[in-house]
Amino acid sequence: MPELPEALRWLGPLAGHGVVVTDACGRTVWVNKFFSRSTGYSLDDLRGLAPGAVLQCPGTDPEARQKLGLAVRGGQTCEPIEILNRTKEGHPLWLLLDVVPVRDGEGRLTHFYSIQTDVTERRLAEEGWRGRVDLLRDLGVLGFWQRKVASGEADWDGVCRQIWGLAADEPAPSLDAAYLRLTPESRSALRAYKSGLDEGAARGEVEYTLNTTNGTRHVRSLWHRRGDIRTGVMLDLTSQHQLDSANERLLQTLNMAAPAANLVFWRHRVSTGVVHWLPEVSHPLGFDGQEICDADRSLACVLPEDRAAVAAARESALRQDGVIELEYRARDRSGRVRHLLTRRIGLPGAGGEDAEIIGVVVDVTTQRERELALRRQDALQSLALRALRAGTFRLDLVRGEFEFDSAMWALYRLTGPVRRLKEEQWLQLIDESDQARMRAHLARLKMLPNAAQAIRFRVNTGDSSPLWLEAERVVEYDSRGQVVALVGTHRDVTADVAAAEHARKLADAQLVARTRAEFLATLAHELRSPLGAVMGFAQLLQLERDGQSLDTRVASAAAHIRNAGEMMLSLLDDLRDLSAADAGALTCEPESLDAAELLHEAATWLSQSHGAAAAARLQIHPAEGIVLLWADRIRTRQILLNLITNALKYSDGVVHLHALVQASRVCLAVQDAGPGLTPADVARAFQPFERLGRQGKDQFGSGLGLPLCQRLARMMAGEIEVDSAPGRGSTFTLVLPAAQRAHDAP
Repeated sequence: MPELPEALRWLGPLAGHGVVVTDACGRTVWVNKFFSRSTGYSLDDLRGLAPGAVLQCPGTDPEARQKLGLAVRGGQTCEPIEILNRTKEGHPLWLLLDVVPVRDGEGRLTHFYSIQTDVTERRLAEEGWRGRVDLLRDLGVLGFWQRKVASGEADWDGVCRQIWGLAADEPAPSLDAAYLRLTPESRSALRAYKSGLDEGAARGEVEYTLNTTNGTRHVRSLWHRRGDIRTGVMLDLTSQHQLDSANERLLQTLNMAAPAANLVFWRHRVSTGVVHWLPEVSHPLGFDGQEICDADRSLACVLPEDRAAVAAARESALRQDGVIELEYRARDRSGRVRHLLTRRIGLPGAGGEDAEIIGVVVDVTTQRERELALRRQDALQSLALRALRAGTFRLDLVRGEFEFDSAMWALYRLTGPVRRLKEEQWLQLIDESDQARMRAHLARLKMLPNAAQAIRFRVNTGDSSPLWLEAERVVEYDSRGQVVALVGTHRDVTADVAAAEHARKLADAQLVARTRAEFLATLAHELRSPLGAVMGFAQLLQLERDGQSLDTRVASAAAHIRNAGEMMLSLLDDLRDLSAADAGALTCEPESLDAAELLHEAATWLSQSHGAAAAARLQIHPAEGIVLLWADRIRTRQILLNLITNALKYSDGVVHLHALVQASRVCLAVQDAGPGLTPADVARAFQPFERLGRQGKDQFGSGLGLPLCQRLARMMAGEIEVDSAPGRGSTFTLVLPAAQRAHDAP
């Protein structure tokens, strides 16, 4: 996200509000994360566009849109306005927004920033309430009225007149006239209402029963006073009273049906806490109706973790209309946990009666125990299938249709809510090389379903390599014993197939390695005999005859023959050892070795084989104290000589030999000041016969030394590490396990 201008960076950490920054022309240049989350639009969606061109919709208030446009075009501040936008998904988004211009030090307009507050929830709530009020008025249930205190004159709307049964041109009745229209039981309520008026009450309410030409009406009126005017609403509760009566009659009917349905009905009087149970049926907890006769004692039987939910359901039934359904657990008389499903409804008190909650309860323990057992079985099956990377299927032999479970659907990498496939659709998922075989297999299954056996095949899932599946199935019979379906599993055996293929290739590679090792060993043996004869004749030529020196050319040729023979013997030895290492035929006898002794021993061997001049270029830097490592003496010396020879061969200066200790490792480092290697050269250096472009140079080499050193080091649980760069030389380090004392393996 781009940086904000210096003058606007205080907007960056602003949380809880959407923030949009535009340039002087009103084109978007920055939005904060809250804006993107609330609208769904990222900066890339809006960059270079006016925010309103994307967010505003046909329902946006034209006046608000015009006011906002004038402010932007005039470079002025737009005071807070509420405007309707749309999110990226098309949902309404009401925003309270401020638009503020930003100017530079010379007064030039550079940017606008807008801070936006989401007021969608409040606006939707307001519209919801207005809709409910309009609906009540349309239904003739809610009316509005005004009355002057001094004169008693009243103004009623059409709904109020309809409730009282008045004609459109008939004036609203005075309080005295209204008193005569009420039932005798309600007149006391009107007298209390008049007393409140006389005492100057600011607000009040009254509920009464009214006799009209359309029958008895139950009405509630609420009002408040402003100056000499009292304004109020009139609510027709007749339908509610009728519904309450119908509920009472329905409850009586259900009480009679309770024994047949194994239901328990109850009635809870809120003021006293007394709970009355139907006496004709047994209590679901094993108590009779007299043993648990109050709400608190009933609540005590509920398990502690469910009591809060039961108490909340009781309160909800008193506060809201409609049925409250709840399932909870309680202990019966024997202490066993029972699962109880209840439905309850609150009946507010009317006519001086207490509020009540009535409900029904049914014992669903057996059903829940069965469901729990099924869930456990499904969970175990799911775990088993997941461990096996498998899924289940059912092949309907009549319809020729597969039905997969969710695990199988995912195994095939399929999407969509319907987990069914026709046979041909399933066959199209199979790899082309297996389709004919599986089509024939499917045909055989239909003819001989009981002969089903495991079979493996490949499925194309869109990945680079196919998915190997193994199918197993059993037969499903109908009630007449006829075979109707095959039910089984498809298990992912890709890893098994890959492992088998890898094992086969490994066996082939091992066979090739052994064969090559045997061939090279035989070749080396066969070449050694004639090569020994050649070197012997060269040595004879170098000997003086009868005290006479050989001709210079003959002596030089003999020396070349002998040197070439020695190089050829070294090459044959390296080839033999490298092939034996690849075939796992090399052996080592590790022992506790002194690191400093190994370095001095290697220098001595080098002096004998390459002369004192080569040894003089070596500087040995042993570690402090005695450093012991665990390795084979001969193989370690072979590696060191190879590394030291390479360092002398490819550099002109001093070669440093270091012995270092790193935790449980001993490092023998050979450091030269040669031309150095690139990372690519380092990787290639350990490949057999790789000489890094030095073929034909005056340095002799076969490219086998470093690969052989690496294999010998790994055979001793070690490694060859390289630190090199062009122009600063190279350090080849032999890392081997440390030994604490003699004859102790690491």
